[in-house]
Amino acid sequence: MKILYWTSLFWPEIGGIEAIAMNFLPALRASGHEVIAVASHGSLKLPDKSVYNDIPVYRYHILNALWKKDPVQLIRITRQIANLKRSFQPDIVHMLLGPPSLGYFHLQTMNAYPSPTLLTIHVDLANARTGSDTLLGHLLQNVDWITSDAYATLSHVRKIYPQIGERLTVIHNGFPMPKPEPAALQFEEPHIVCAGRLVPEKGFDIAIYAFSQIRKRFPNAHLTIAGDGPLREGLEELADEQGLNGHFHFPGAVPHEEIPALLNTATLVVIPSRQDSFPVVAVEAAQMGRPIIASCIGGLPEAIVDGETGLLVDAEDVQGFSAAITRLLGDQAEARRMGQAARERAMTLFSFDRYVDAYDGLYAKVIARFGDSQRASPL
Repeated sequence: MKILYWTSLFWPEIGGIEAIAMNFLPALRASGHEVIAVASHGSLKLPDKSVYNDIPVYRYHILNALWKKDPVQLIRITRQIANLKRSFQPDIVHMLLGPPSLGYFHLQTMNAYPSPTLLTIHVDLANARTGSDTLLGHLLQNVDWITSDAYATLSHVRKIYPQIGERLTVIHNGFPMPKPEPAALQFEEPHIVCAGRLVPEKGFDIAIYAFSQIRKRFPNAHLTIAGDGPLREGLEELADEQGLNGHFHFPGAVPHEEIPALLNTATLVVIPSRQDSFPVVAVEAAQMGRPIIASCIGGLPEAIVDGETGLLVDAEDVQGFSAAITRLLGDQAEARRMGQAARERAMTLFSFDRYVDAYDGLYAKVIARFGDSQRASPL
């Protein structure tokens, strides 16, 4: 089948969604599908058309055009995407929901070459505007199927858009198992690792406050926050204010292929999100046999079994995170047991083959359903 995969950004941009795509699309192609990717230009200077592992990647200045509300640019991009759809003739459009505004150009070009739309939601919609008059509302009304990486997210979708009925599927994130074997957890100089976009909803300030509280008991501990984003300078200043000089590391954005090596140095992985769906780092840390301490929000309780593969803490509870970190650093046997349990669970529930097979089967189901509806439609 022909699959048009539409995402906000694409490799070499770095992020969880980008990490999923760079593994997933080549796997689809290896299964015999023809795949192209459509994305917006991001912060990097990249060509409008490139090739990634024999997969054509088309980039448009989508975000810039929408932000400027430039009618000439909006019309030009709409025509370009319409021509791409007519030329490629996709059997299905698989759109990943980043900023809802990205859906504008898909909605404008749906008639260029009619095909079913599968929408994957990787973001928490708790604070999103979803009325029938909003862009997101229009997008939800015009897709044929919705998937997400978390039951919590789809439960929210069902509340805000009950018309979707049973056209909802949860497919938990999956990745190929990394090549390096998990290193033993080290406690002489405990290393706590966080990773993700440096934005308020990721809650990395909470990790800094919690880490500052455990320093008296674990003076040799270190904290690394890997990632980049608008809060970088503020987080660095906060770490200085908390007296973490020499114990706080800020490597910036880490290429996806280097994430396993970083996690392999961790004693614990902390995910202190204020708002999240199913962060990719939860799977990656589990694959490397790391116990995880995370906020009990969104899809995180689906990624982490409290007391078995890690510990769950109320969101924004600095004392709770501090106590959880102290507990696992102080009980090496429990931390090791949780890390091993996390890896075993990741090898089955979050396996890459399961992930690819689930989408492969769903594509066929949605395409068949769309064909049946087209045949049933009156002339």
